[in-house]
Amino acid sequence: MHFFNFLLPAIEHFRILGYALIFVVSLVESLAFVGLAVPGTLILLMVGILVSQGFLDLFDSAVFVTLGAILGDIVSFILGRKFSSPNKIMFASAYMAKGQEFFKKHGGKSILLGRFIGPLRPIIPFVAGLSNMEVRRFLAWSIFSSSFWTMVLLIFGYFFGQTLRAIGLWTARIGIVAVVLALFMLLAYFMKKLYQSNGKIG
Repeated sequence: MHFFNFLLPAIEHFRILGYALIFVVSLVESLAFVGLAVPGTLILLMVGILVSQGFLDLFDSAVFVTLGAILGDIVSFILGRKFSSPNKIMFASAYMAKGQEFFKKHGGKSILLGRFIGPLRPIIPFVAGLSNMEVRRFLAWSIFSSSFWTMVLLIFGYFFGQTLRAIGLWTARIGIVAVVLALFMLLAYFMKKLYQSNGKIG
């Protein structure tokens, strides 16, 4: 929670720093194992909401997020290649086992599909390197999946932000109407009381 309290003001008030933070977060959440601790999807949705409020530019945000995700994938892929030797120590992890099973089942498509599955997102590129996937094939899938994932979440966050904005406007308008109606009913009540009082006097 403290992380979000720091992130939002920084993005809102320092646009350049905001893009740098977006890039770093996108990179870190794509890194093998480290990314498991970073709520990248939630942060991207928040970025989309900030775009809808005019704090950030949609195209610039998409570029920084995509580049960060691709670079994170590449680093994870290289780490996987480094640990591909039988003499190297393997990471014992439940996520690792699931990632290997998922990659074995879906092949290159797992890079795209895994992008939308939080715990697998930072694991699949590592497994791809571990499995000695062809570099050009990996890069093609990484670039496509990073771009697609970025745009889906940013656009979803953008429309969610627009919806919240519309709700806020309508809430304000309904509030004004309610106040006017309440005042009208109050006035009508006092007019009725005054009329009744005058009738009794007459």
